[in-house]
Amino acid sequence: MGKGYVSAGGLPVINLSGCPCHCDIITGSLATLSMTGTIALDAYHLIGRGALDGLVIAPRICGICGLSHLTTAARTLDMAAGVDIPPNATRIRNLALMVELLQNDMRQSFLMFAPDLANPVYTDKPLFDEATRRYTPFKGKTVVDVIRTTKKLLEIVAIIGVQWPHTSFIVPGGISSVPSLTDLVQCRMLLQDYRKWYETRILGG
Repeated sequence: MGKGYVSAGGLPVINLSGCPCHCDIITGSLATLSMTGTIALDAYHLIGRGALDGLVIAPRICGICGLSHLTTAARTLDMAAGVDIPPNATRIRNLALMVELLQNDMRQSFLMFAPDLANPVYTDKPLFDEATRRYTPFKGKTVVDVIRTTKKLLEIVAIIGVQWPHTSFIVPGGISSVPSLTDLVQCRMLLQDYRKWYETRILGG
């Protein structure tokens, strides 16, 4: 729509946060790929590739929720192969997804939606200066705080998935790495730190 685009009422159009590529599209595409070995999705360069390639390509469709797409790709192949996932592997998968959800909630709210509140069209509003102080992209106090805190939170995924970004520990049949007790204790500490930040900075407790 371009810079400065406004609605008929004269207000800026708010960014719509969230991934534009729905998981059901990925599931159907990878299911087709796993059964036929080919797929008509030129945009994702999947033609002629093996089904396991979806584990690498799908997570890169979105820069903010790659784990959701990786999990969708793995679960599609789980179903195609008819395998049962060990309970602990399911727990670790879910832990990673919950961390990503916490990250997404904050980043989509304060990095995608809130900056629109600092749009110059609101200059005459009483809270404009405060919105600018908090939500200016890459400079606002809240924006910088959210980037720093969610980056720290993602260390949980790096610990249980061995690497970040582009972790690939979620595979058909379960997970490729098993976190140690020390890893889990470290993850718990990171989550406690995030909870303390959230209760203080977001909820105002």
